[in-house]
Amino acid sequence: MKKHLLIFAALAVCSPAGAAFAEIPPTPPQSPSQAESPFAPSSQNELRELSAQLEAVKKKYEDLKLRSENVTATIEERDRLSQENAEITEEAEELRSRLKVSDNSSLFKWFLAGALVFLAGWLLGAAGGRNKRGNPYY
Repeated sequence: MKKHLLIFAALAVCSPAGAAFAEIPPTPPQSPSQAESPFAPSSQNELRELSAQLEAVKKKYEDLKLRSENVTATIEERDRLSQENAEITEEAEELRSRLKVSDNSSLFKWFLAGALVFLAGWLLGAAGGRNKRGNPYY
């Protein structure tokens, strides 16, 4: 950076254009009334646009903040429902296993009842005796 300044200073002194540049007196600082207003008409339009954008961003931020509160409540509810779902699923599996055991035992009971009816009928038939002469079908 210093090299560039030295070269510029050397050119300003040596060249005729540089001499003319060196002879230009510095401009005095302007008063605020003389200086160009930073809020010129184009700048005021930009200021209005930026203000409108700022308001839109603030509104979006508030909406996002409200939604984020809702999101935390939704996450808590999801966790609670997930835990409740796990408990209900476990209970359903237990009931299914009980039902399976109950079905097997009830099937066994019906089978046993049928066997007892068969045996009772057989014993009663054997005890009653056969009368071959009086029975036209025998």
